[in-house]
Amino acid sequence: MHTIAQNVDTHAPIETTHTHHKPMPIVVFNPAPGPRTGVAQAVISFAGSLRNAVIIDEQGQYMPFTIVNRWRQELGSAQLPRETLAAAVVLMGTDAPGEFLRLAENTAATMLGKPEGTYDIVRVHIDTNQLPNVAHIEVMVAPHGSTTSRDHELLTAEQQMLALLQRDDIHLLNISAIDQARETIDFVASDVPAYGLKTFWVYPRGLKEEGSTIPSSALSGQQQRIENEWYRVEANEEDGTLTTTDKQTGAIFSGLNRFVDGGDVGDLYNYAPPAQDVLVSQPLEPPKIELVSMGPVRAVLRITGRWSLPSACSADRAERSSRATVCQITSEISLTAGVRRIDIHTSMDNKVKDHRLRVIFPVPYRVEQVAAEGTFEVRTRPVAALRPKDVSDWAEEPVNAFPQKRFVDISNGTIGLGVLNRGLPEYEILQDGPGIESGQAAVALTLLRCVEWLSRGDLSTRRGHAGPMEYTPEGQCLGHQEFDYALVPHRG
Repeated sequence: MHTIAQNVDTHAPIETTHTHHKPMPIVVFNPAPGPRTGVAQAVISFAGSLRNAVIIDEQGQYMPFTIVNRWRQELGSAQLPRETLAAAVVLMGTDAPGEFLRLAENTAATMLGKPEGTYDIVRVHIDTNQLPNVAHIEVMVAPHGSTTSRDHELLTAEQQMLALLQRDDIHLLNISAIDQARETIDFVASDVPAYGLKTFWVYPRGLKEEGSTIPSSALSGQQQRIENEWYRVEANEEDGTLTTTDKQTGAIFSGLNRFVDGGDVGDLYNYAPPAQDVLVSQPLEPPKIELVSMGPVRAVLRITGRWSLPSACSADRAERSSRATVCQITSEISLTAGVRRIDIHTSMDNKVKDHRLRVIFPVPYRVEQVAAEGTFEVRTRPVAALRPKDVSDWAEEPVNAFPQKRFVDISNGTIGLGVLNRGLPEYEILQDGPGIESGQAAVALTLLRCVEWLSRGDLSTRRGHAGPMEYTPEGQCLGHQEFDYALVPHRG
């Protein structure tokens, strides 16, 4: 780390004319094998607010950012009679401006068990209105040398504190030392090189004095639609599916992010549908669609639907139950400024058993093969594997569901759709079914398989056992579940 630090240039690209506006560098590392633009998160501390702050990169380009939260910690507190502190001030002769502040800094360090000179005072707040005859003094401190000085404000606070010590109506001082406020920010880190580092700078007071202007964001959003430089995404008010327009190619993909739930009477090794399956591909009612965030870093749509799903499969495992249970499925669709990717975070409160939940992404064309990430390779596979005429002596029925690592891509050579995932290793290419029109194909991504046996010997998709017949009730995946995946419409 020391060697890396020596080779990182943290000199700001734009010098400020005010010494109190010194910028803070933030170094971002990209562990990926290609250049990347994405959202980075940092925790920073400045005296004062970031309300007027800007972030720029090495070329002086502005980076969108947003404050996620602001927090502070009380380091310690003490109660002192006013007369005691007033007498101490007189004995120590703190007449020169700033001497009382230095005394207060050393007192705060001693109170916190630290050596003198450990802390600098960055802000003082006095409140005499909470309780009669009591003054509350809140002193914000920061490690020595970590912040820029605001001498005028602190000297004003010093005079207020000295005046307070002369007030006969104040008998008790409640003094608390708090850590300098920390703010968590999200910002767009653009064009970070592969396996490399890039430095960004936070200017806490902005760059207005240099005559700079902040460019307008490419993000926009309405009740049911969001867009950035690359994509426009609109939610269908009837079923919650997505229509995405690729601004580069003009290609339109409709019916995306449709959930399809079917029965599963298999085991932890193999999927097996009941003989009389029922597929559910529509919510119980039109979903609730909200624009929950609108820039400058992200635009986010939230789609919440109630789904009536069969509670389980029948005891003989031949069909799904006629009794239904309502489950809520929520998807948050995010577009980030400058990022060519549509992020989707889906959560579900799973209350039903014996089922498989998939999400499908139709494309307006058919193909003969698709590409998926494998182990140290990108594997090209036919959409439908050739099936021999006689598989009666096979241990397992041939299936069209295949493994993947982080992505599967379906392209006709002119336009394509990449479906990325985080920890969802099974996909299938469908050419018919709910939400798939004539001439279309669809990527089906498996989200949940809910079964309760490690192995069974009565599956329609396999002959005999694949392992021990152990009861595994947690395989039903009941309770709260979360899934992350993304879409990348593209050219070629």
